[in-house]
Amino acid sequence: MEPLIIDCAAFCHSPILGQRAQAQPLRTLLETHIAQNHPVICDFRGVEVLTSAFMDECFGQLWDHVPHDTLRTLIRVRHLNANNHAIWQFVLAHRNTASHPRHNDA
Repeated sequence: MEPLIIDCAAFCHSPILGQRAQAQPLRTLLETHIAQNHPVICDFRGVEVLTSAFMDECFGQLWDHVPHDTLRTLIRVRHLNANNHAIWQFVLAHRNTASHPRHNDA
């Protein structure tokens, strides 16, 4: 099955992903696709700022409530700039020390 590619900046209507309210619709979409066992690529190209609040609300909540193997299998993240990648790692590192949904810059 071909993965759904989500342009996160376009989906959230902003290059600045800073609010929990912005993250909730994205998390809901991801939850829907996870429930259908459908792979998703979250493309952060064009996202200038990614805050810990956004990350926590979207990916942190998924990490807390979805089996980690499922996340690693179905969710891919790409094109995080260096600062956004650091936020990604920071937020998920506080959940536990296991591997996170796979990040690639392909």
